Amino acid sequence: MNQRIFNAVLGLSLLSISSLVYAGSFECKISYSAFLANDGSLDENSKAAKKFLNQVFSVDRKSGEISGTIKHLDNFSDEVETKIYDYKPESNGFKIITITEPNNIVFYFEVKEYLKQEKKPFIYKLGPLINTGLCVYK
Repeated sequence: MNQRIFNAVLGLSLLSISSLVYAGSFECKISYSAFLANDGSLDENSKAAKKFLNQVFSVDRKSGEISGTIKHLDNFSDEVETKIYDYKPESNGFKIITITEPNNIVFYFEVKEYLKQEKKPFIYKLGPLINTGLCVYK
């Protein structure tokens, strides 16, 4: 009888831990935004960078969909290829790469999910625009 109780408690504990590690989505806030200037520098004062600063968005881990104030595919056709890289999240970052057709614009999102802290740093590249900030599990 004690072994069954132990197994049940162990199973519930593992389920709780896995639900924390493998949450359904992230909520992220941009704290830095810069546009790649023609001289190779990052321009924090560009109109595009200022538009994205302090914006909040959500990332669905299963579909790779990004929603909220930032919707990275709103201005593109339905012809997109999205790949999600979620291999060993306890030691690797969660990554999404999206490529639009026919323009081949690349969107890249990565969050350092493996860090043992509530707020996880991310980078989100939308063409020549680079955004960074923090995400939390939602």
